Amino acid sequence: MTTAPSTSTENPPADTLSPSSTHTTSVGVDMGDSASPEGNKVAVPEGSASTTHTSAPLLGSLNNTRVGDQSESEHDLTTEDGVRSYLAGTPFASTRVETLSGGSANYVYRLWLESPLEGEIQTAVLKHTKPYVREFKHVAFTDERQVFEVEALKRVASWVPKDLLVQVPRVHKFDHGAHAIIMDDAGEGSVTLKEFMKQGGPTVDMAVQIGKGIGEFLGSVHAWGTANRAELEVFQGHTQGKVLGARYYYGRLANFFLGKSGEPKLEDPPLLVDDATLAVLKEVGEETSQALQSANDHFVQGDFWPGNMLVALDKEGQLKRILVVDWEMARIGIPGVEVGQFAAEIYFCGRFHEDVCKETSKAVLDNFFAAYSAKFDVTDELARRALVHFGTHLAVVGPTVGWGPKDISREVALEGAKIIAGGHNAELALLKESAIGGLLNGR
Repeated sequence: MTTAPSTSTENPPADTLSPSSTHTTSVGVDMGDSASPEGNKVAVPEGSASTTHTSAPLLGSLNNTRVGDQSESEHDLTTEDGVRSYLAGTPFASTRVETLSGGSANYVYRLWLESPLEGEIQTAVLKHTKPYVREFKHVAFTDERQVFEVEALKRVASWVPKDLLVQVPRVHKFDHGAHAIIMDDAGEGSVTLKEFMKQGGPTVDMAVQIGKGIGEFLGSVHAWGTANRAELEVFQGHTQGKVLGARYYYGRLANFFLGKSGEPKLEDPPLLVDDATLAVLKEVGEETSQALQSANDHFVQGDFWPGNMLVALDKEGQLKRILVVDWEMARIGIPGVEVGQFAAEIYFCGRFHEDVCKETSKAVLDNFFAAYSAKFDVTDELARRALVHFGTHLAVVGPTVGWGPKDISREVALEGAKIIAGGHNAELALLKESAIGGLLNGR
């Protein structure tokens, strides 16, 4: 993902992001349609620089016809020529349209605009969806997922202070009928945080900034969602996101240690655990699957990992901004799961790429935990959920998306199983000594 959103997939992954121009997206079963309220007032998290904003309506076609007038664009937005034709005669008319690499679910393009937006914006990103997964057309994936993404982006953008390092892309236009979003571009030189880390891009000081910025951002998002539950009604319909997260992680957790993972690294020979650990994995899988699908209290981004964070540097090579993209999976969920997902991914950087990421991975995590807990109340339950998901991500994702060789992948999966077995009922003292202990340093 290297410019603006689409949704990431480590879920049935295409974890094959190029260092620039990358967008990814989650794949799953149908999710329900949802109405998209306009003009809603959004309260800002406590301590934010601004007060209350009224979000401008974003729905409508490029020609300003009503949404209901256009059930489908007459242009083929699955091709660059079709996109160019679609944009002709609009404020987004482009001299050049380029398909962005990475991801599997959507059609995503960089636009070189004929006339700069607002007098200075030279490029933008267009994201088009179909009611299926782009690379797996037999897999249904409702195109109404864009409604959830736009609603999430406009709400979060309304209160995030503009001087913060971590931002979300602004939506310039949402053509509901054509299933097209036009949004900010992180820039041609932008790179996913995952690739930036793996390439040895950040210094330790820069890693401190990254961890702090992302922790502040995620903590603020969770705090905002908790304080503004009326704003979240639109996301109640995103049942596909709930089902996908539950099935991808917890519906198959135990199978990874029964020789049924489908991952060659884990099946030759089968990666097994003792009966007591296996029983815990089954119990945790069932309980957490149910909890994810019945969650009703908190707003989550839905796929919060470094592949959905685009790092842009200034001319001096210093951090300019980080865009958090791909909000298609934004929904009602469990905050600790997002914390655990991000933490596990940064851990992978140091575990699989120790030569370039050992120090920076630690710096990102330490500062992420501290900044997050300063913005959002970390209960024992949240910490426990974060630890269990950290372990689950190690077990399910670590061996399956090409992070590293077979031997380390198997070690990481077993580490994950051990963390789950020891952490699912952990009390405060043990949580403070665990992989997510930095969340609890103030306790």
